[in-house]
Amino acid sequence: MPLPPCHSRRDVPGQADQYFCAHPGVHVEDNLVTAEVCQTCALWQEPPPAKFRPVELPTAVSERKGDCTFLGPATGWRRCPTCRGNVRLRVYECLHPWHDSTTIPECQKCAEYQSLGVTRQVSRWSVGVTTAPRAEPTLARSLASLREAGWDEPHVFAEPDVDLPSGFEHLVCSRRPHKLGAFPNWYLALTEMYLLKPHAEAYLLCQDDVLFAAGLRDYLEQNLWPAPEIGVVSVYCPSHYAVGKDAGFCCENRGLDSWGALAYLFSNPSIRRFLSDPQPIDHRHHGFQDGLRNIDSIVGNWCKLAELPYYVHNPSLAQHIGDTSTLGLSRNSDRRHADRFLPDVRQFVPGLVLSPLKNGTQLTPPLSKGQCRSARDLTSTSRRGLGDWENTKVLESV
Repeated sequence: MPLPPCHSRRDVPGQADQYFCAHPGVHVEDNLVTAEVCQTCALWQEPPPAKFRPVELPTAVSERKGDCTFLGPATGWRRCPTCRGNVRLRVYECLHPWHDSTTIPECQKCAEYQSLGVTRQVSRWSVGVTTAPRAEPTLARSLASLREAGWDEPHVFAEPDVDLPSGFEHLVCSRRPHKLGAFPNWYLALTEMYLLKPHAEAYLLCQDDVLFAAGLRDYLEQNLWPAPEIGVVSVYCPSHYAVGKDAGFCCENRGLDSWGALAYLFSNPSIRRFLSDPQPIDHRHHGFQDGLRNIDSIVGNWCKLAELPYYVHNPSLAQHIGDTSTLGLSRNSDRRHADRFLPDVRQFVPGLVLSPLKNGTQLTPPLSKGQCRSARDLTSTSRRGLGDWENTKVLESV
């Protein structure tokens, strides 16, 4: 079907089915739309906007060397759209879930390209940090640690009277005009993250009093997801969860008795199921403690009712550093910190090579529904590192 004439559509060099949308009323990632989006949009029938969005194309992906992990077998031929004469290109099956087929030139420029030396199940992220006033601010330490972990531009969701610390003033910040409370701010942040990036593969929402293992992003990209279907993954493991547990991702379906909402990780399917479920919405309406707290209990209970696994990682890949709560003045109990915390993921996987080299360990085989990954499931490289963390104990004084 031919595209309707549109005053706001701009061609993208080298792209036959992707366009830049200059209309200020359309909001998509990188302002790039497909032909399918253009065909369903009605703005072309309206008068042109008073001011077009300036055309700023994302940095072109440099050509890679070697085949892509997702490159499948040859399936046929396709006419070259930019070549003169009768030139055909060999077509290959693409094994990535977002694509069906490709050619070698297309594959070399694809944003989902992954070299054969590394398997990354996640490459598109949405990362957020909720924050509120504290007697002893910890936001700067958390943002700096998150940067070392691999995410340098998280979206901050701030309660009133919170300023972005020095060096992080450039971050996108959603400021609440009125105090919401821990759960409402967290739930609203999660909703905004999904609506802003509905096609992200992983959504990580953190609190403002957390330290993270350096290189965490690379480790997660190469080892998610621990099961075909998940409810949530907590990269933080409270001390009482780690007792007697094997290394790796472990199921902890404790329902309302779940602990630790410091750094929750949702997949794209799980965040859509959670946000569309009435249980967290009902909690705000008539939940205990006026629906202002208990994020971990609500998420844990949702996982249990939805029959989806709630995972934690042992040893912990995050550490609680806040001495005081944003909702009170009580100090952390033993259950609100991780006895075993890895400051660097290479203590757990010594062979892991971090970005920007884009090379690392192979993904371990996927697990069937309901299974937990243990030390026996880890790569031999990972097992060699177990002795490095078994005696590691990093407390709140980190």
